[in-house]
Amino acid sequence: MRGAPAGRNADGLVLDVNGVGYLVAASAAALRKADGAAEVVVETYLHVREDALQLYGFV
Repeated sequence: MRGAPAGRNADGLVLDVNGVGYLVAASAAALRKADGAAEVVVETYLHVREDALQLYGFV
């Protein structure tokens, strides 16, 4: 996933991809990579559950 870091919270990183914000539960390395970057590329895994869709990000 390629996008602009739009924010951080306790759950991870918010990536703005073409105007859509995605909350990505990110590793510490991914969070460090996003600090101060205009754009970041994060490998993602989509975990599909009956009650949720969760994105996990790795560098």
